[in-house]
Amino acid sequence: MKRTVLVIAMALLVCATWVRADEGVRKGGGKTVRLENLGLVTPGSEAPWLAGWKADGNPTNIARQVDGRKALALVFFATWCKPCRKGLELLAVNRARLEGAGVGILLVDLMEDKDVVAAYMTTMNIAHWPVIIDSRGQVCKDYGIVAATGAQDGSASASLPRTVVVDSGRKVLALFGEEGDDYVDAIIAAAKGEVR
Repeated sequence: MKRTVLVIAMALLVCATWVRADEGVRKGGGKTVRLENLGLVTPGSEAPWLAGWKADGNPTNIARQVDGRKALALVFFATWCKPCRKGLELLAVNRARLEGAGVGILLVDLMEDKDVVAAYMTTMNIAHWPVIIDSRGQVCKDYGIVAATGAQDGSASASLPRTVVVDSGRKVLALFGEEGDDYVDAIIAAAKGEVR
């Protein structure tokens, strides 16, 4: 009898913890996770060169996107990445604040079909920002977002979401993981050279 009561109590505790954690994800909250490095990419280092084709078929590169701005946030995402959605929603709502602070956004999608990405961007109200479709995963590898697993099927694991903030000279100012409610503030602070 005591054992049954103990098992039921533990099950209720686990369920209550799970529900609270799930509510926190759905309702938002928390702080943006600041990262020390993404492989060789660290704050203060030069960001790897980034060039590719935007979803609209036109070429772009990191220099073109940061030109005339104080900073550029490279936002690595995928349409299947549920945690990425929160950060993209925060960027969309705070577009004017970011532009006013001189921060540009360049989205980098991880190896998905351009039509899928275009539809997702329209749904998320972020179609105005350029997106590079990293069809082979090379950009994500260069930035330490994707690490090959060595599996025979050639699969790789991805760590998303990730944001790399760079200045006009491609110097890495900050690295962020999962986004909290302070995500946009953290990007703007990084662009101003403030450490949070």
